[in-house]
Amino acid sequence: MNRKVYSIDGKELRSIELADAVFGLPVNEDVIWYAINNELANKRQGTASTKGRAEINGSNARPFKQKGTGRARRGDKKSPITVGGGTIFGI
Repeated sequence: MNRKVYSIDGKELRSIELADAVFGLPVNEDVIWYAINNELANKRQGTASTKGRAEINGSNARPFKQKGTGRARRGDKKSPITVGGGTIFGI
């Protein structure tokens, strides 16, 4: 397959021969999408993180007594089962 090569000014410089085995293939949009998605993913910093139990501000005291309330046992307000508590296996 012959293609023309143009300069920045738009003038035709020469004609080159491109191999049909490489440039004559049909366009595969899925492969293009995966390549672009991969480039964008590699540009991200990847600095997202979560807080564990030790990094949460709060008291180590129990929120209520363990026996006699009919509620579930919890250690403290930083426990992962409470709202606002730390993440169990956070990174």
